[in-house]
Amino acid sequence: MKRPKLEWTNETEAIKQNVNVVLSILLCIAISIGYFFMVAKMLQNGFPASGVITFLLCSVCILILLVCKGIASHQE
Repeated sequence: MKRPKLEWTNETEAIKQNVNVVLSILLCIAISIGYFFMVAKMLQNGFPASGVITFLLCSVCILILLVCKGIASHQE
């Protein structure tokens, strides 16, 4: 939404060939890699599986809340 593609020939080009899509994909990949390394480090240090699952669930809930807050703030 912050970097709209204003010069396009059809509607799909404006959405699918936008820099925002690439940035979103890179952010998701970085978050996934971060989760992988955090879980691997936790398991390596002897954390119980229930602690790892709790960490993942809490952090995913926080990410969802942050995304929802961001969407709500842009709708005003």
